[in-house]
Amino acid sequence: MNIKYVIIFICLVFVLTMSFLLFNQYHQSTTKERKQVDQKQGEGGHMKLNMLVNNKTYTVLLEDNRAARELVRMLPLTIEMNELNGNEKYYYFDTSFSKDEEKVTTIQNGDVMLYGDDCLVLFYDSFSTPYRYTRIGHVENAEDLANILGNHSVIITLEQEK
Repeated sequence: MNIKYVIIFICLVFVLTMSFLLFNQYHQSTTKERKQVDQKQGEGGHMKLNMLVNNKTYTVLLEDNRAARELVRMLPLTIEMNELNGNEKYYYFDTSFSKDEEKVTTIQNGDVMLYGDDCLVLFYDSFSTPYRYTRIGHVENAEDLANILGNHSVIITLEQEK
């Protein structure tokens, strides 16, 4: 009977030790991840990422919000964005992002937004809209974006700015 309690005690110590080690490893990796994201922030606290489309690289200036930080944690990322309405490309993720929707009223060429909590949208035309979005960022120097994206699905690679 005493041996049974000793074995149970040893098992409990083992389980608690492993739990502690796993938690500590998780905490260290998420802390390291946060520091890397913080180091990638540019002027004014904004992070930047590179967007490669049809052999052209654009810089995307990201908003300072949870959804943008969640996107950065997924990088590098290559996705096929579908065409919609002759003014935007969209991609549905299998995962949800934190959202902070607002009534945008005016979309600008180069805006990158989240529709709902799982749809990334890249706009390549300016127009008015009644829809609500979470702002993710804006493509810098997007004057030729419509020509580069074309009017069909396109493969886009997002990666941290080097």
